[in-house]
Amino acid sequence: MKVAGIVIELPKTWQWANCSEVIDVRDGTHETPKYVSEGYPLVTSKNLKPDGIDFSTISYISEKDHLEISKRSRVDRNDILFAMIGTIGNPVLVDIDTEFSIKNVALFKFANSPIDPRYFRYLLKTRIIERQLDFEERGGTQKFVSLKVLRNMKIPYPPLEEQRRIAAILDKADGVRRKRQEAIRLTEELLKSTFLEMFGDPVTNPKGWEIAKLGDFGKILTGNTPPRSVSENYGDEIEWIKSDNITTPEHFLTEAEEKLSAKGKKIARTVPNGSVLVTCIAGSRSSIGRAALTDREVAFNQQINAVVPNSDVDPYFLYGQLFVAQHLVQA
Repeated sequence: MKVAGIVIELPKTWQWANCSEVIDVRDGTHETPKYVSEGYPLVTSKNLKPDGIDFSTISYISEKDHLEISKRSRVDRNDILFAMIGTIGNPVLVDIDTEFSIKNVALFKFANSPIDPRYFRYLLKTRIIERQLDFEERGGTQKFVSLKVLRNMKIPYPPLEEQRRIAAILDKADGVRRKRQEAIRLTEELLKSTFLEMFGDPVTNPKGWEIAKLGDFGKILTGNTPPRSVSENYGDEIEWIKSDNITTPEHFLTEAEEKLSAKGKKIARTVPNGSVLVTCIAGSRSSIGRAALTDREVAFNQQINAVVPNSDVDPYFLYGQLFVAQHLVQA
């Protein structure tokens, strides 16, 4: 089977299907109901997070609007939600019985389906799906993927018991990931407090350090995207970093899944080892201001600004300044 330009061979017991052939695929409202102070939660793309639905910033709608939306997109336990606009993806398995409505969010339902919901949630995070959606994304600054595209996605799946076995293994791995994230969070707090103890708060400057502009410490660059209409711009010459490769508190960039060719590199903006990359455009405010060090030459997209330190500037000190001052970038 050729999917999104790549030939993929499945094990004998696996098979392909269009998503809508094996799963009930719907979406929420695309209108904006009137918000009320109390009522039913309206979940949008921004409320879908890696670990579930974030109700802390939720808006509410009336019972009348909720019931109207629920006629076509009632959400039940074990359904999967998927952001269709902005930051595409963030699949969430519904594990609560709270009633809520959805807007600009896809809804996958599994009644009488040969697909296990937990398996499908992990499948939605794979490159097999991501590449198909990359080919079909529409929009300018605000990306979106249509219901038709989601229904026509090619999905691979094994027998149901094998799906459940795969999902159980990945659930365990996800549990380890969450514990590691908590350990990293605690380490981040320790690093920030240590930096502040040594150098003071960059905002209040209690130690009276000399103040300078960021541009005084190095060359500042904004990334770009070589034209996708020219397929020869993409290959395996150099990593092309996106905002999801800057995962503070990881201090170095993660490996980019997409790379540029030698031709694409000539068009791209690149920085050497020892530079600092900062996310300046993102789908969520919490991602803005995240920083990472480069330990190799990389290219990067327009959501990212980079600082190439002057020869007399320590990259680690510069990174530390940005690391503890993320809120200043967000401001």
